[in-house]
Amino acid sequence: MWISGQNKYPSDVNEIDFRYNQGTQLRDPSMTEIADYYRRIVNWYVNGGFTDECGTYHYSGHHWPIELWEVLNEPELEHQFTPELYNKFYDAITAAIREVAPKIRFVGEQATSSFQQMDDFILQVQKINQVRARLNPGMRIGFGEIGTILQKAGIHITPGYVISDEYWVWSASVFAYVFAKTSGLDIDAIAQSQLDGYPGQFESVSMVDYRTAEPNARYRVLEMLQKNFQAGDKLLNTTSADEKAYHAQAYRTVDGQRKLLLINKTAQNHTLTISSFNQGQAQICDVSSGSNPHRTEIVQGDEITLTPFCNRDPHSQLLKARPLKFVK
Repeated sequence: MWISGQNKYPSDVNEIDFRYNQGTQLRDPSMTEIADYYRRIVNWYVNGGFTDECGTYHYSGHHWPIELWEVLNEPELEHQFTPELYNKFYDAITAAIREVAPKIRFVGEQATSSFQQMDDFILQVQKINQVRARLNPGMRIGFGEIGTILQKAGIHITPGYVISDEYWVWSASVFAYVFAKTSGLDIDAIAQSQLDGYPGQFESVSMVDYRTAEPNARYRVLEMLQKNFQAGDKLLNTTSADEKAYHAQAYRTVDGQRKLLLINKTAQNHTLTISSFNQGQAQICDVSSGSNPHRTEIVQGDEITLTPFCNRDPHSQLLKARPLKFVK
């Protein structure tokens, strides 16, 4: 599918050969060929077989329930992909796969997909909890290294690359979401990775700026969670009108306060109404708060606006952070 000149294949079929990823120009710029190729692959594993380019049917007998599909593997390392080309690939491949397997969900360059990944992770935690309850109720559970990684700020050093404030807020919102979703699962501790990252050592997973040691939004949201919640708090039944857009979890703390943790899962503003709430204090972590501790706002009425990836905690107090809001 790639124009790469004369291909030479090893005479020994057992020989390792990484020369397959050559070429930077597609043989079919319309991407029909690449879309058909992935459609056949999925048909082979999901629908029992596929029909090839010559009209011959190949039977596999496979009917596997594939849930997630990663669109290409390490595209930044092969074929000199640009973001524009990858997006075209992504659109062509996902459209073709949806035709034959509409339930498959895709892994790609989307911030909001991280919340779905966390849902899948939490589902596994719930299953482990069930096994624990049956076989060893006294066992304690904790997990660590919750975080997000940017391709350009992982183990690679990209000269001149600066991580945006928006990224830190989004990453913080992912951790806050894990906290909210697991706080009722009898988990002893969850840990956020990592304190100090720097270029070449997962800079995008850091909680502080390696140049100044100033905290970022990931640190501030963790700080806000620790100050507002503790062991013994009670979870209250909470429903939201649009779970895809934001997540809400209400608590009654050990000292009797009512708090509501709000997390904006998108890059858009959302205004929502909180039933039985008319006044409170909001603690907010978002892009405007930067490396500073959460800011506090007085909220009048029952409406609250969440900025992109905001975190808030309202009890008769309200916390908001672009990634995270608490309302009391």
